[in-house]
Amino acid sequence: MKKITLLLCAIAFSAVGVNAQSNVGPSPYESNPVPSNVRMDILSHTPGATLNGGAVACADTGGGGTTTNSWWRSYTPANFGYTGNFEVQGLQTAHTYDDISGLGEPINININAWTSDDVFPAGNFTLLTSAALQGDASSADQLLDLSFDTAEVVDANTEVILEFFVADGVSISKDVRIYNTTDPENAPSYLSSVDCAITDPVTTASIGFPDERVVLNLIGETSLSVGDNTLSELVSVFPNPMNNVLNVNVAGNIEISNASMFDLLGKNTGVQLVNGQMDTSSLARGVYILNVETSAGTLTQKVVKR
Repeated sequence: MKKITLLLCAIAFSAVGVNAQSNVGPSPYESNPVPSNVRMDILSHTPGATLNGGAVACADTGGGGTTTNSWWRSYTPANFGYTGNFEVQGLQTAHTYDDISGLGEPINININAWTSDDVFPAGNFTLLTSAALQGDASSADQLLDLSFDTAEVVDANTEVILEFFVADGVSISKDVRIYNTTDPENAPSYLSSVDCAITDPVTTASIGFPDERVVLNLIGETSLSVGDNTLSELVSVFPNPMNNVLNVNVAGNIEISNASMFDLLGKNTGVQLVNGQMDTSSLARGVYILNVETSAGTLTQKVVKR
């Protein structure tokens, strides 16, 4: 484990004690909420966690905001009873937003899922999937279910490493942190920050904060398949991006029982599938979630209206 030294005397680790209630549901500001219609399982090392203020972070000691920070947890689906393939869909977390400047600018946030050639935190990481988001006061202080840009399937014995990265807040006078919980955890919380000379994830206990337990849960489910083919290979959705018509075709041995399209807040757009086509001419430009229920399982896919 690397020795911890501070790059600048004005930068150090700090924890805050602001409390907040847990309000379950996606914020309208986050660009990737998991729609409410999508089936998902939540794997957690802090089950039943109560949000309890911002976690330890590398920050300006003068109160100018937080620097770049990443918080980490790892999950092996097989340890939670899953077998076969597991679809990594997103993560569940919460963040604070202390607007020091009062200007309300958003801050860049990245959610990442990694795999490693060794047991976390060791080894070389390979990016599995990710999403680039932004956060502000409207997305703060509530539990968020956030989806990755693409869902990726792994073997249930694969260790999935989650990262919640928050960009530098000092330059825009913002203090933004992942949420902490006082509830017990059954695996350690990890933090890294190049601004505090921690380039690799270390446990919060190892840097002097043994009671810090971050809320960072994995969202996913057992991956459905038919024979040797995944469902996505048996259901064809095109064109994507689309203009006014989206085609949905399935293999001859598959039957569609229902198809619906949701906006990113989980609202059903009312667009229907008729003779293999969905008329999207009434929809505004943007990203939507297509949900196709078939005799072989349910396909959930992002589609873009241009």
